[in-house]
Amino acid sequence: MDDSPHIGFSVRQVSFILCAVVLTRLTFLLNGYGADPDAWLVAHSASMLWNVGIYHESRLPGYPLHEIISAPFVGVGGALWSNTSALVATLIAVFIWQRIVQRRTRHPHLLIICFAFAPVLWQHSAETLDYVWSLLFILGSLLAALNRRVLLSGLLLGIAAGFRPSNSIAFIPLVTFLYLERVSARKLFSFLL
Repeated sequence: MDDSPHIGFSVRQVSFILCAVVLTRLTFLLNGYGADPDAWLVAHSASMLWNVGIYHESRLPGYPLHEIISAPFVGVGGALWSNTSALVATLIAVFIWQRIVQRRTRHPHLLIICFAFAPVLWQHSAETLDYVWSLLFILGSLLAALNRRVLLSGLLLGIAAGFRPSNSIAFIPLVTFLYLERVSARKLFSFLL
């Protein structure tokens, strides 16, 4: 943890950044499900689940939580609702990132702005893909680990893996961090469970 003095975020500053995020994404909400063909596959899978009640993975190995969560958005509101849900997930991820960096870095303002407008996040924050959703839960898991809420951290990482199975690899740095923080073996086991 950084011991140097730093300036925290005011509500006005966070609100300004979040508004800027929304304003720079608005035009993309209405462009179908996204530029990536996989987004259209997710929309098809979600539509099938919503309308017929049959789950069929959008692509292998399957991204079940994202396809399940997307089903009502796609089924009821189409691309606008499913893309807006990704934008809302982005806003929550930016807020969580702000909580992570606010007291742990020398330049939290710079890090939050860089994160909010990182090209990969910017590109995927208004389309029907799992990237932002899974990042949201990985960041939530990290924040919970930093706050020594081990069970919550493990639960959030498990949810992230449900969105994208490859996210489960994040258990390695998180378990390492918790071990170095001298978390009990029982709590480490509960994290892995």
